[in-house]
Formats: sequence, C-alpha cells, structure tokens
Amino acid sequence: MTLERKAQLRRTELRRRTPLARTSTKRAATRKPAGTRSTGPSKATKDALWARAGGRCEVCGKRLDVGVEFSRHHRLPRRMGGTRNPAINTLPNLLLLCGSATITDGCHREIEVMRSVAYGFGYLLRDGQDPAERPAVIRSQLRWLTTDGQYADRPEVA
Repeated sequence: MTLERKAQLRRTELRRRTPLARTSTKRAATRKPAGTRSTGPSKATKDALWARAGGRCEVCGKRLDVGVEFSRHHRLPRRMGGTRNPAINTLPNLLLLCGSATITDGCHREIEVMRSVAYGFGYLLRDGQDPAERPAVIRSQLRWLTTDGQYADRPEVA
C-alpha cells in the first residue's frame, strides 16, 4: 500500500452504524446491583436511636446539628457484607456517634482506633455477647441500652 493511500484512509470519516445509547450517570450510580440486600437498621430504628440520644453523640454529648457528620455504630460488628443476626440492628446494639469510622475527627474514629479501650467501655462487643445484657458508658454514666429505645441503670429483667 502506498503512502498516499494510507493518508487517504486516515482522513476518511468514521461512521457509526448504531447510535450510542444515552444513559444518566446519576441514575446508574443510585441503582443497586441485583442480589443486594439492606444490612442496616430500619427507618423506625434510626428514628428511635435519634430520639434516645436526643440528637447528641452518646459518647461525648456533642450536638449533631445540620452539617455535623454523625454515624450509627454497631457495638457488635456487622462484618463485611452484613450478617443475618437479628440482634445486629436492634437499639441495644446501636450507638449514635459524632464523626465516622474513616475521618480523623469524632468519637466513632476513636472507638475504631482504640479498640481495647472501646471493649472496656462497652462501645464494642465480642462475638456471642448480647447487647441488651452489656452496658456502655453513655456520657460518663454506665447505662444499659434497652430494646424500647431508652437507657436503664440496671439490666432489663426477662
């Protein structure tokens, strides 16, 4: 093939036989992949957790106003991919904390970094422990977290 012929071939317009489909990146980003399931607490549980904490961090008492990052911490960890353990997303297993587990500010990060201390304060539990039977230090007081979304000074009697 001659150089002139190669040059002509490069100048030819590319033709598309079928038009590209238009897709919205926003819609694609919010769509859940098939087969996924929700592993977090229900809206009713989230609302009861917020009410129990009074809109404040349950460790330091910081007000969680608009613009303040907060998170719901599982005392008994969910594990990667979630779990089918029904106690995981109950009120005795959840704490409302300032910050997140991945940013440097806030109580949630402190709990994740200083895990041995967190076990001592009841912010983390070991496998097999019942969150309703294990107290946590809530704003400097040892409290039991009840299934009805309250604090108690002693464990619930079954």
